[in-house]
Amino acid sequence: MIEHPLISVVIPAYNEEKLLSEALEALKKQTFPKEKYEVIVVDNNSTDKTAEIAQDYDAKVLGCQVQGVAAARAAGSQAARGEIIVGTDADTQVAANWLEKIATHFQKDPVLLGLTGPAYLAKTNFLFSQASYFTFDLFQRLNFAISKPTFSGFNYAVRADAYQHVGGINPQLPSAEDIDLSFKLAKIGKVRYFSDVVVYTSPRRIIKDPVGFFRHNLRNYLSMVKGGQPEPFKPIR
Repeated sequence: MIEHPLISVVIPAYNEEKLLSEALEALKKQTFPKEKYEVIVVDNNSTDKTAEIAQDYDAKVLGCQVQGVAAARAAGSQAARGEIIVGTDADTQVAANWLEKIATHFQKDPVLLGLTGPAYLAKTNFLFSQASYFTFDLFQRLNFAISKPTFSGFNYAVRADAYQHVGGINPQLPSAEDIDLSFKLAKIGKVRYFSDVVVYTSPRRIIKDPVGFFRHNLRNYLSMVKGGQPEPFKPIR
């Protein structure tokens, strides 16, 4: 019998009543044994029904009064009970075998500390979704080729002991806490990109402000590669 690790899924959420149920529904349909994973929704001062929706799906709801995705993600990770901590977003639907693939990669490679995978844009036309996937996939493969592994907040996983060893997510960062975590892990061990760890994320930020979205993310990436600090990112609603 395969001994599955306990996995904690952390989802930061601020006023996500419109999309959270789809994210939680996808997690509910995982092929991974239900008793071997927990879902933690971090309610980051929401004023809508975010917390109620999370409770309806039997997720653990954790409050975080410090505003910001980094603070929320850090709080959820700190409360995690799992041997593996995985992160996704409230506007993201994970593939049915997402947790199974994550667990398999860690079980096959005992020295693997963290991993990430690709994303398709959800609810868009086929060509746009495919183009976004291949662009993202190429970007990630180049990052890992130059030893700059880059996590995406909507799709990453890390061993809990390694997470604690590097100090976890920095709750004081205004953004790019996911990149910061992957860079810290890469300094002490093995971090990999796997094309079979797939999610489908919302294109809402790209649609509302495509220039601002790409400019912000490119600036943050280049700044952190050089050892700098990320800039704040105002949530798009």
